Amino acid sequence: MTFDSFQVSVYRRSTKVMRNPKDKKFYFFGDNGEPEFIRGKDLELAKAEIQRMGFISHFCSNQQPDPNQQFMQISSKAAVCCIYGREALKNNSIGVVIFHPMPAKGALHDALEKDALACVVNQTYPNVVGVLIGDSDWLIQRNSLGIIIRRICCGWIIVKDDIGRQIIPAKWAQPHQGGNAYGKLQLFNYGGNKRFYVK
Repeated sequence: MTFDSFQVSVYRRSTKVMRNPKDKKFYFFGDNGEPEFIRGKDLELAKAEIQRMGFISHFCSNQQPDPNQQFMQISSKAAVCCIYGREALKNNSIGVVIFHPMPAKGALHDALEKDALACVVNQTYPNVVGVLIGDSDWLIQRNSLGIIIRRICCGWIIVKDDIGRQIIPAKWAQPHQGGNAYGKLQLFNYGGNKRFYVK
């Protein structure tokens, strides 16, 4: 824990409370390194975490004697985190969200879009509105003996919420079936920290 930022627990992940270098104000920051707007369950969990910092600060400041100043140091850090968190709560608004241009489609997009979307719908996020394949060629994955296991392409799952469209990194794969043959397209993995909103 530093005096520059701290993590608060939110639903299924954590978010960082830190000062934005652009305007010097405190915000909740997403995994993509940008200010984010949190609400609902995430907001309630963040409030609880900030309140907990206040309780820790109060408890530690009242511990006597403290010859090594350990309680005082913890109290000071918790108090700073509480202040940062309260400022982030004040600045938590939909206006902090940054909208990026939609990434370009790769050469594989048109051929794979329909199957890639079918892999995603009803399996990942309930509010999927599309997919975008960004690769122009397959990445061949081999085992330690050099035998082809599968081929992979990368792109994004497009979801829509009350803010707008957000893209989430994803990879699709086709298992190798020998020779030049590959099997049915499958969702290989998705998620991660590079999700962001698009125009």
